[in-house]
Amino acid sequence: MIEARDRGSDAWGRKRVSEHLTKAMTERQSSKCAIFLSRYREGLAQEIGEWAEGQSGQGLWVATTHEFLNTAIRFILIEQRLTALRAVQPEIDAIAVEDHIKRIRTTLKQITNITTHIHNVRQNIETIATEVETLKQ
Repeated sequence: MIEARDRGSDAWGRKRVSEHLTKAMTERQSSKCAIFLSRYREGLAQEIGEWAEGQSGQGLWVATTHEFLNTAIRFILIEQRLTALRAVQPEIDAIAVEDHIKRIRTTLKQITNITTHIHNVRQNIETIATEVETLKQ
């Protein structure tokens, strides 16, 4: 299930996203997974950034922006497949798969950190440009 929201000024945090997705998954009878998709980064709280994962009573969820929709879908599919494989084949090399998932999570955290720094630099550049214009006047 994918919940898409276009809220630039109303940032949702982990708790609000989890509660919303739990309710939506119950209404839609989806018991496996959900994606909370925000059009803009500003629609997600700072604690989420551009990517967060969670677990609710209904299942796994990911909150992200539209740039990471394909990654979120793939991530959830991998998590579901791994869970299914563990149930059927306990001898699966889960350690190797989990190592790959950890690398994906680390990469996503790094992307979020870099994007946050870029966002801060852009804000600082805008402030400087405004100051320059004020001084010119």
